[in-house]
Amino acid sequence: MQLRNEAYWLPGCLDHLRGHVDAIVALDDGSTDATAALLEREPSVADRIANPPSPEHTWRERDNKLRLVERARQLGFDWVLCCDADERYESGFLSQIREIAGAFLPGDVVSVAVSLKELWDSPRHYRQDGVWGTKTRARFFRVPPRVAYDLDSELHGQWYPDHVRKYGRVVPIDLRLYHLKSIRREDRLRRMAEVLRVPVAELGEPQTRQTLLPAPALGHDRVVANLDRLLAGRRLALTGNYFQGLAIEDYVLRSFEEFARTAS
Repeated sequence: MQLRNEAYWLPGCLDHLRGHVDAIVALDDGSTDATAALLEREPSVADRIANPPSPEHTWRERDNKLRLVERARQLGFDWVLCCDADERYESGFLSQIREIAGAFLPGDVVSVAVSLKELWDSPRHYRQDGVWGTKTRARFFRVPPRVAYDLDSELHGQWYPDHVRKYGRVVPIDLRLYHLKSIRREDRLRRMAEVLRVPVAELGEPQTRQTLLPAPALGHDRVVANLDRLLAGRRLALTGNYFQGLAIEDYVLRSFEEFARTAS
C-alpha cells in the first residue's frame, strides 16, 4: 500500500484485508494526519516505509512501487496484492485469493485483474456508464526475481512490474474491486476542483443526471443456478421478481411502450 493522509479510509481497509493476507507492507508518502499512527498500531503491518512530509508534495509512484514490491521480495513473499486505502476487494475475491494463486503453474508470469467499480452516492450503487463500466485493475501478481518499473508511467500507472509486461500476461477474472472515494458528493467536488486547479466554491453548481439500473441482489446467481438445475430437461420456463422490486410486468410493459415509440 502507498498512502498519504488516508486516516479516514485506512482503518476500514486494514479491517477488510486482515486475515486474508499474511502481512502488509506500507509506504507512507509524507502524511500529516494520523496515517502513520494507525500503521504503527496495526499488528499485520510487517514493515512501514516513510517519506518525509513536504509542503509541495509530488507523487513518485514508480519509486514508491519499486520500494514496496522489492521490500515484499526481501521479506520472502511469493505474491503481492496491491490496495489503496479507499478501495475494498469483494469478499468473494479475498476468500479465494490463495486458490487463485495456486491455480497458476510455478513458472507462470501473470497479474490477475479484477473489475473496478466506482461507488456512487451509496454503497449499493456504482457507475456503469461509458468507460466507468469497463475499468479493471491488475493488482495481484507473483513477485518477480528482479523488481523494476522502468516501463511504467510516473502517475496512474500499473502496479505490476516490468517483468509481467516483458514476459507475462494479465489474466482477468470476474470479481470486483470497489472504489469508495466517489461515494460522497463533496469528495467528488473536491476531486474536480483538484483536477481543474480551482477552489471548490468556483465550481458553481455541477449538474448531474442519474439513472438507476436494476441489479441482481446478493446471492441471485446461486438462486438462478439452482433453478436452472431443477428445470433442466423440462419444458417449463420460470420468471420472477428478482431485480430490486421490478417485476416482470414492468419489463413487458416498458418493452411494448418502447416498441410503440420507436416503431411510430
